[in-house]
Amino acid sequence: MSSTWPNTIPLDKVAPFIYYAMTSKPLYPKQESVEDEEEEEEEKVVEVGEEEKPSGDTGETSKVGETKKTWADLPIDFKKRMALTLDEKSKTDFQLSCKDNKAVVDGNPVHLTRVKIMTQPKRWFRHTKFVCEKTQKANKYQPTTESASVKLLRNDAAELLMRCFKNSNSQVNHLWIQGNDKAFQGMPKYLARIMGRVEDRQKEGYTALWKVKWLSWIDVAVENDMFAEFMAHLDPKYLKTLYINNSYVDMDELKYVMRMEQWRGLKELKITFPVTFDLQYFYQFSKLEIMVSKLLPLEFADFMKNFMATHATNMAYFVILSDQNIIPGFKEYVCQQFEPYPFDDGKVEDIDQMNQNPCRRFKLPGSKDHVLMVNFGQKAVIGNVSRENLVANAMALFMTKLNIKTTKTWDV
Repeated sequence: MSSTWPNTIPLDKVAPFIYYAMTSKPLYPKQESVEDEEEEEEEKVVEVGEEEKPSGDTGETSKVGETKKTWADLPIDFKKRMALTLDEKSKTDFQLSCKDNKAVVDGNPVHLTRVKIMTQPKRWFRHTKFVCEKTQKANKYQPTTESASVKLLRNDAAELLMRCFKNSNSQVNHLWIQGNDKAFQGMPKYLARIMGRVEDRQKEGYTALWKVKWLSWIDVAVENDMFAEFMAHLDPKYLKTLYINNSYVDMDELKYVMRMEQWRGLKELKITFPVTFDLQYFYQFSKLEIMVSKLLPLEFADFMKNFMATHATNMAYFVILSDQNIIPGFKEYVCQQFEPYPFDDGKVEDIDQMNQNPCRRFKLPGSKDHVLMVNFGQKAVIGNVSRENLVANAMALFMTKLNIKTTKTWDV
């Protein structure tokens, strides 16, 4: 009995196909007569080729017949191509059908644009659910997003995220972890379960780090070593952006993270919780948005010197917010630490056309064509690097791009 296997399997044929893989029997057998059955028994073995092989020392030849009529006989490459055609729910059912099928699904590397794990608000007397949205690269013009939800108490709850990194070559551009105020203990428990699965895989010899370029940590507290453990499992060669929003930050744990290799490889950082560290920990970032408890002039002047010496590329910027009002004379003290950079008309300040605040221009020591434009506000200092011949409205355009004017809580 022979079968013709297609290159891809439609989704409406998934259930019969999985049944066939598990039972090795056709789901809809033919109704044949007794004579047809006798003829079929005689032709059970389908010869696909003849090959001469020596038999012992006599040199005799024998015919070898091959038949491929079960799932186990199919090549592994075909199985992997078939698994790629399944949606998220069918892939989970197919993966749980048997151990071989689990290896087939895990053997395919994935390249996802975004993976978003969110805590779903729960109702009374119901368990917390987690929603996983996986967005693949755009097919022509529209990206494909698949969504699946699972309860925390299920054994396969961690598979929502773990499946993305089963293969060591899998890559995720943006990993989004988001908690919920109504279930504030849900996401930490879920992450603890994921870290437990990671430790189990490490004991089995799987030590590959996750290839993630951008990590968003939203509404989840940075405490109890959970964030540090999660960061340690990300590949520092790939991780470039870290975004911590609406989250309580334990300064001791953040200080520990700053000594990690993953932190030293970052290029972009945004933290909306006030930090109490010196600004010298942050000049390495070409795109920086942080909040400090209090902004001091001497500390900021040292930060500017290091930032200007490190970043001489276009569109490098920093947005430093202060939880308290900036002290009087802050701008004058900072400007005294640098040589004045006059305009062609002899002025040393330009008026920002958005909020009429004065902007200062500073010459970068490592570039002849770029300057640093700095805007001093009541509770924030904003600076961006732009070309010298394009600074007329550089600060206004830059602040419009950051959408600063709609962020009223920052009081820029």
